[in-house]
Amino acid sequence: LYGMAKARCCKANETPLLDPQCALRLYTSARILYLTLERCLAAVVEARSRVNDFLAWIRGTASQVRARGTASDSVQRQNARDRRVPNGVLQRVSDFLSLPMMHTCREAGDKTKIARKLTECIIGAPVSDFFVGDSFSTDIVNEN
Repeated sequence: LYGMAKARCCKANETPLLDPQCALRLYTSARILYLTLERCLAAVVEARSRVNDFLAWIRGTASQVRARGTASDSVQRQNARDRRVPNGVLQRVSDFLSLPMMHTCREAGDKTKIARKLTECIIGAPVSDFFVGDSFSTDIVNEN
């Protein structure tokens, strides 16, 4: 779009349909929107995976607790065996529960590190960053 606007501007007889600077701003805005959407979709996919692992771990643990003290051939023990989660799931859940994500508080020039809430650690999305200032779109532009 920017190239077409620039090429149209070079011809003296024609009036430009779109200003080259406006086309460049549109391109930049579209690029920021695309990168934001891509980041959002990646966060949703990761959050879905984390919540799935977390719920599997909770179901398995609840079944094991319910099966305690029952006979070895009971229905509760069979359910606990069926719902036992693989070690990979246990490792992932323990990783995102034991390593809290940190973020920098940017209010009034304060640069202290603050631990995120448990929900943010479980889903892996820095939700509180979206409510701090206007730095999100500038971070995306500087990243690429």
